[in-house]
Amino acid sequence: MRHKVLELIVIACIAAVASAANAADLPVKAPPRQAVAPFSWTGVYVGGHAGYGWADKDWVDPAGPPFNAGSHTATGWLAGFQAGANYQFTNWVIGVEGQYSWARFRGDHISLVDPADTLSTKVRRIATFAGRFGYAFDRTLIYAKGGGAWTHDDHTKIDLGVLEGIGHANRSGWMAGAGVEYAFNGPWSAKLEYNYMDFGTRRVTLFDPAGGPPDFFDIRQRIHTIAAGVNYRFWTGGSVIANRY
Repeated sequence: MRHKVLELIVIACIAAVASAANAADLPVKAPPRQAVAPFSWTGVYVGGHAGYGWADKDWVDPAGPPFNAGSHTATGWLAGFQAGANYQFTNWVIGVEGQYSWARFRGDHISLVDPADTLSTKVRRIATFAGRFGYAFDRTLIYAKGGGAWTHDDHTKIDLGVLEGIGHANRSGWMAGAGVEYAFNGPWSAKLEYNYMDFGTRRVTLFDPAGGPPDFFDIRQRIHTIAAGVNYRFWTGGSVIANRY
């Protein structure tokens, strides 16, 4: 009887070992992977920028037959803020952006009409409102932009060290630009952007502070800017519309 019990115990142990071995040979099913939503540029943002710019100014004296009074380039820094909104579908991103900059561009030249005169320009402020269209490589966005531009300029004429004319001009024109933006941390992104602005030709009146007769010049202006900036998205519209991969 004792031998019978021992035989049953041995058989049960062998069966348990065989069952454990068969279980070890079965493939282990990996836990399900959680889906990660692709990054989306959709949202509203605000930010700031700073950079360098230059304004090409061509002066023409319209008295009698137009006389070329020469030209100069006003250069300097700019800094300001921007705000906009993006909407992403697949890899394409469309949006709008408004930008305002305080500027300090300065330049002057000796008049070709009267060598005693120095003609100078100061660009004080620049503003743009543009549409943006770009292509996103996940967190990297390459874009182009185009729209309207506005600027405020101060112009002076100095004759042998004496201020003989001063004028202010608010001008409007068009702009086109391009840039690259990278989302590096949560809602934060950094960008580098170039913009070209064309304000055409406008007649500017320079008034003599001493009460003498005013001077008139037809001034053509183009502005170039290169600026780096940072944006913060404080509202997002969720994940990308449609699968991008």
